[in-house]
Amino acid sequence: MEIAPKASLIVVNNILGRVKSYIEQFQQKEGYDEYCACWGP
Repeated sequence: MEIAPKASLIVVNNILGRVKSYIEQFQQKEGYDEYCACWGP
């Protein structure tokens, strides 16, 4: 399985970007209330 380095980097960055955005959305939905309860006024 030989993949061009550029292509594989683009794919990896794309996947990491999707995972990061998914985690951020999840944290905003699930963790925001808990965070405000602990640290908010």
